[in-house]
Amino acid sequence: MAAATLSLAERLGGRRDGRSVSERAGMARTGFYLLAVGGLLALVSLALPTDEARNGTAIFVTATIALALSLVPLVGFDRLPVVAFELLASAGTLLVSSALWYGGTDGYELFYFWVALYAAYFLPLRKVVGQLAVIVSCYGLVELAAPGPGVTPVHWLVAAGTLSVAAGLVLLLKANLVGSIERLEALIEASPLASIELDGEGRVRGWNRAAESLLGWSFDEVVGRPLPVETGDALLADLVRSGPSRADHELTCVRRTGAVFDASLYTAPVGNGDGLVGGHIVLLADTTARKEHSTGGSRTRARWSRSAGWPAGSRTTSTTCCSSCAATPACCASAWARSSRTSSTRSSVPRTTPDASCASCSPSAATGTSSRRPSTWMSSSRTWSRCSGR
Repeated sequence: MAAATLSLAERLGGRRDGRSVSERAGMARTGFYLLAVGGLLALVSLALPTDEARNGTAIFVTATIALALSLVPLVGFDRLPVVAFELLASAGTLLVSSALWYGGTDGYELFYFWVALYAAYFLPLRKVVGQLAVIVSCYGLVELAAPGPGVTPVHWLVAAGTLSVAAGLVLLLKANLVGSIERLEALIEASPLASIELDGEGRVRGWNRAAESLLGWSFDEVVGRPLPVETGDALLADLVRSGPSRADHELTCVRRTGAVFDASLYTAPVGNGDGLVGGHIVLLADTTARKEHSTGGSRTRARWSRSAGWPAGSRTTSTTCCSSCAATPACCASAWARSSRTSSTRSSVPRTTPDASCASCSPSAATGTSSRRPSTWMSSSRTWSRCSGR
């Protein structure tokens, strides 16, 4: 997103709305803070006493340059090329060296750590090695050529090693973080559910392939914009933000083409690091086919019950038929169908004593005939014998 469309609060990170999440935006924001805070600390240090010979005017000029240079990433922001941030890191090293030259050993060399950590987090490994080489070289040259006793070679070696170890740890942590993010992104992309991430104001942060397929908008069309999905007479984003987490919440949604479909909604809030809700994760599942299948299955079971001669209102699904056969009506019917086809199969059907009051096992109970007389049911030219035996 163009930097011109971002307010000052958004560039400084005061609003976590997901519109400035690019890597260059993070590099610009961090670079601004490092240069601005470093310049302010250098100015404040002028008011503090010191035992070292210090050129206050030179320190003041160095701090002013750092403050002026901090405006570059703030104004350019994510429009700056990556090489500009590399140059800013090198400029920071030169400013630290200048403060160290004119300020003696008043702790200004610790600013080198800022540059090393910034480079290790945002730049590739080859660039990090180059920045560390510049830092270590400048530190050694300043201490050798600056007036005064300077530092010993051992001090320089330990400082250079500490900088390298700190940068290495940041690189390792960054690699682990990037790996975790990539695995999570792959999991979201592979999900069959439409996965959407919203910021605190209902704008889209994340949008996987399933969401593109289900709803019709591509990622580039919706990222950074309000969620365009409607649910009847309201927007989906308003529904998500209006209440707590939802699980299997049934609703109807409208695709980009205007087609309406049934869906199940799952939502969860996302914190912003301050204990407040900074966004939501939204999952959508298309349930149109499932509902059509459920409705069709109910009609099929009703037709089967009528054709089989089951009494109206008899239980034909998951409940036990009766205490005698201990089977469901569907199982009984399956056994009758098998027994009517082959005698060998019939002999394998367990012989049980039917319950005369159960319409599933004793058709005579439904027809009013005696349970001692063999009874059969005729349905679709097929005779089903009683499950009590031959």
